[in-house]
Amino acid sequence: MWKKRGINPVEAEVVRSLSSVCAICGKPVEGKDKHLDHNHKTSTIRGVLCNTCNVGLGAFKDDPNLLKKAEAYLKGEKVE
Repeated sequence: MWKKRGINPVEAEVVRSLSSVCAICGKPVEGKDKHLDHNHKTSTIRGVLCNTCNVGLGAFKDDPNLLKKAEAYLKGEKVE
């Protein structure tokens, strides 16, 4: 996984040590549930996510506008 991101083993250890909780939901993460989140356009590392939050962002194509619409929908607001 790390090699695909252009991260060498030393950098990978730093990333692994960054957090043991998901940056979105706060759930403790380890092993296969710990995902390195990155900007798909720039490959910039954003943080560590659990599998559920990582898949969720992917499903919304990392689009903040889609996420805002989803938030409005969940609040029962009209989505435009």
